Amino acid sequence: IGNGMYGAIVVQPNDLPKGREYVLVNSEFYPSAKPIDGITYGDFDAMQAATPKYVVWNGVFDQYKAAPLVARPNEKFRIWVVNVGPTLTSAWHVIGTMFDSYADGNPSSIVYGDQTYNIPPGGAAMFELQVPEAGLYPFVTHAM
Repeated sequence: IGNGMYGAIVVQPNDLPKGREYVLVNSEFYPSAKPIDGITYGDFDAMQAATPKYVVWNGVFDQYKAAPLVARPNEKFRIWVVNVGPTLTSAWHVIGTMFDSYADGNPSSIVYGDQTYNIPPGGAAMFELQVPEAGLYPFVTHAM
């Protein structure tokens, strides 16, 4: 668990409108300082102190700086976010727009106009949003 668990299963309701969707898996890494026999083990002290070396999306640090998610202005799109932890709550936020939040991806559990949404380790949520104009709208977790 300390070196990352991965995966997301999205079970969509039958009546969910079709559209652009993304799945993001948020996690943190606590690698040891030096590999032992070519294997990087977890740093148990860093895990206990909850001080990860990396907080990543889909297993890669900063990958969306070079290859951002794509959406057209005013196009409603969906992002499913899973926090696999193992320790930190992900305070998910999109810079420059607001979004509608669905706790655990449940369409009957909606909050309109969120700016930040907390996802505990092992938790998930679905977000629907639109960006008002072309540009960069970084998404972050305030757990960094």
